[in-house]
Amino acid sequence: MKFVLFPYNDVDLVYVLAEMPEGTPIETTSLKMRSVEKLVSGIAPKEMDGIVTRIGHHDTDAYGATGGKRENYALVSLSLKPSAQREKTSEMIMKELDRELKVLAKKEGFSRLWTQKYNDGPPVGRPITVSVIAKNKKLRGEVYQEVYDFLSNTPGVVNIESNTKTSQKELRIVPNYSKMARLGVTAETVAHTLRVAFQGSVPTTMSREGEEVDFRLEISKDNFKTEKEILKSLQVMNQRGTLLDLLPFVTLKEAVGQNVIRHYNGKPSVTISADVDEKLTSSSQVNALIQE
Repeated sequence: MKFVLFPYNDVDLVYVLAEMPEGTPIETTSLKMRSVEKLVSGIAPKEMDGIVTRIGHHDTDAYGATGGKRENYALVSLSLKPSAQREKTSEMIMKELDRELKVLAKKEGFSRLWTQKYNDGPPVGRPITVSVIAKNKKLRGEVYQEVYDFLSNTPGVVNIESNTKTSQKELRIVPNYSKMARLGVTAETVAHTLRVAFQGSVPTTMSREGEEVDFRLEISKDNFKTEKEILKSLQVMNQRGTLLDLLPFVTLKEAVGQNVIRHYNGKPSVTISADVDEKLTSSSQVNALIQE
């Protein structure tokens, strides 16, 4: 006998979650969401009460920790009339939305577009939640992938998500400490020079109408096309007061970084969560398989 503690019934609130490619500015995300709003409004105009769009995140759990602000994320909340006043159930509306959202995602360049029900029960979390906790990054990644692949191939498991998100490409500057030692350059000086180059420095403040205003000094970016060009022109002062070019004693590496590194009791972790299709399985059955 299947057992579901708090089943998803016909709900009055449905979410549409959106993700644009990493690095998409919030203005572009906002512009792209207009087509999503138009689609959502046209799916069930007689059944809906209204929609609200939020740009910058797609957190749906009011009781959980926020996933952080992301300029390429967005969320549409679709409020439905009470179930007695509509012909379509929330499940029917979600199926129609999912079908149309797949087409729209390809057309408008979204990384992901999908729906999610509002859980009107107590805050018990999603039906499937697995956390992999380990200081060893390689081991953590291997076990995470194994669990993710297992859930992906388990019938009835849907809407699999992970709280680990990669960010856009980043340029890493790796110092050559032996060369720096010979030239009399400290890591602190290199870090300070890079910070001033890309963020500027505040040598003083000005008082204007009773308010302290920072006076920021920074490099004019108009003369450079890329960050690499800025780095090629940078010089660092050594302990003898001599200016030296930066690039001879550092290595530039392109990599994909992580926006957020999650922890559980102080140890790095990654959490995988998912929903279940209750016609095929139950959360207790899937969790039992995971335990095995």
